[in-house]
Amino acid sequence: MWRPMRFSSALAAGALLAAIAMVTAPAAASPYIDVHFSIKVIRHPVFQTRPPIDDGGPQLLTDAHIDSMFTTANDSLLVTYWRGYRFVLDEIVDIGSACPFGCLQSNPSYWYGATFPDGSGDMLTMETEAMGNPAFVWRTNAVNIYINQGKGDGAVASFPPPDPRSNHIVIVGSRVFEPDYIHAFAGSTFAHEIGHYFNLPHPNGSVMPCCNPSTCILDGDGLGDTLPDGPCFDQDDLSDFHFGVPYSTLGWQDAMAIDDIYWNLMGYLHPDQPYGQTFMYRQTEDQLDRWTDAANGVRAAVRSGQTWFVSTAGSIFGSGSSASPFFWPSQGIGSANAAGGDIVLLRPGTYAQNITINKKVTLRATRGGPAVIGS
Repeated sequence: MWRPMRFSSALAAGALLAAIAMVTAPAAASPYIDVHFSIKVIRHPVFQTRPPIDDGGPQLLTDAHIDSMFTTANDSLLVTYWRGYRFVLDEIVDIGSACPFGCLQSNPSYWYGATFPDGSGDMLTMETEAMGNPAFVWRTNAVNIYINQGKGDGAVASFPPPDPRSNHIVIVGSRVFEPDYIHAFAGSTFAHEIGHYFNLPHPNGSVMPCCNPSTCILDGDGLGDTLPDGPCFDQDDLSDFHFGVPYSTLGWQDAMAIDDIYWNLMGYLHPDQPYGQTFMYRQTEDQLDRWTDAANGVRAAVRSGQTWFVSTAGSIFGSGSSASPFFWPSQGIGSANAAGGDIVLLRPGTYAQNITINKKVTLRATRGGPAVIGS
C-alpha cells in the first residue's frame, strides 16, 4: 500500500531527509551541495612570513586557524537555518615574493598591508590584477579568499554581477583569528562575508551608530520577511517600533520575527551582542531563497550541485527557481543531475503524486512547514 511521505522542516533544515525510494542507484546521494574555496595567504613583503593574528605579535596565522574558521562556519550551515550547503576548503596557498624596496601591484605581497577602505576601488584593482596574473593563483571554480594583515579584524566581500564594484574577490584580515575574540569570531565573520558573496545585503539599512528609531530603522535588503532594522537597538526597541509592545509580551510568531532580525547572520551589532562572542546565524526564508538563487545562477561555478524548488503554488511550466517553482516533485527530480549532488526543495504542503526516484537526489523541506508527498 502506498504511504504518503512526510518531510518535516525541523529535520530538513539541519540534516539530510531520508532518501525515499532508490530503484537503481546503489550509492547514496550526498546530503550536501559543496561550495568550494581557495584560500590565499599573502606573505610579508620583506620577511615572507604569514601575517600575525594579533597586533604585530609573534603568533602567525596557521592552517589550523583557517581549518577552525571553516569548521565553525559549517556548524552554522548545518543547523536550523540552512538548506544542505557546506563549505569545502580545497587549498591553502601562500603567495607573494620578497620586495624589500617596494612592491608592484603585480606582486601579491604589495597587498599585504592594504586596508581596502570602502569606496577606494582597491578591491577592484586587486581583483583585476589577480584574475590575470598567475602569481595570485586565481581559481574560476572556487571562491577566492585572500588573507592579509592590513584588513585587520575585519573582512570585505564582493557582491555578484552586475554590481559595479568588484564581483568575485573576498578579503579577510588576519586579526579575525585573534584568540582574544574567541573561537567563533573568524567563522562568524567568514560566514557573514560569504553571505554578501551570495548576494545578501545587510538587513539594516543604517550601519552607523544612529539611535533614533524614526530615522535609523531602515530596510537594507528589500526582503519581505526581514524587519527593517538598526544596529543600535535592542529587542525591546525593535519590538516597540514594530509592534508597539515590549519584547517579553510578544506572541511566538512576532517574537520569532524580532529574533530573526536581531540575531541575523547578515546584521550588524545590537546592544549586548559583542561580536565574536555570539554566532549570528539566523536567516529568514527570503534570505535563504536569495542565497540559493545566487548559488544556482551567477555563482554556479563554485558549487557542486543545484537546488530545484517545488511548491503547491508552483507551475508545471516553472523553471525550478525560488520565484518560479515547479508544481510536482517529479519535475524537480526529473531536472536533477542524474550523476547526483542536487537537492529538490519542497515548500510546505501536500503533493498528491506517487513518485519513484531512480537517481541520486536529496529531498528537503524548508523551515516554512512540513511537506507531504502522496495522495
